[in-house]
Amino acid sequence: MTLIVACYAFSASAQKIAHLNTKVLLDSLSESKKIAEQLATYEKSLSATGEQMVTKFQEGLKIYRDQMQSGNLTPVKQKELESNLEVEQNAIGKYQQSAQESLTKRRDELLAPLLKRIKDAINEIAKTEGYVFIFDSVQGFLFADQSKDIFLWSIKNWRNRRSNRVLDFLHSTY
Repeated sequence: MTLIVACYAFSASAQKIAHLNTKVLLDSLSESKKIAEQLATYEKSLSATGEQMVTKFQEGLKIYRDQMQSGNLTPVKQKELESNLEVEQNAIGKYQQSAQESLTKRRDELLAPLLKRIKDAINEIAKTEGYVFIFDSVQGFLFADQSKDIFLWSIKNWRNRRSNRVLDFLHSTY
């Protein structure tokens, strides 16, 4: 039964299949280079703020250590300085996480229009040239001819209790 499904999904007739490395494609586009420059500038601004926070923390830590060594700290003042340092340290951690999320979001925003144009071009090439599948050698599928999708066939047969083997096969391979 597994062989039948495989034959049904990928018939013996010649089907056009292609591949593309989208990373190489992106790296070759001037628009991608402009986006990389914008991201580098944005990352520098985020890093500068983080570095200022770290410098302030280090200065506060030095003051704390100096006062501890000189013996000029009362227990109350010691706890106050430790609490302030802990708050600053937590703020740095939160900022680093927020900055990384912000950078990722900005990257996605900048790349989205370019990636959409690439996807549209791939779909147009696939349809025009008659490709059934186009694979990305980095990510997986870029295009799959929906007329070759066996989902409805498998559901129909599953409802008839004939395709339990199909589902078992799919579950066992993934």
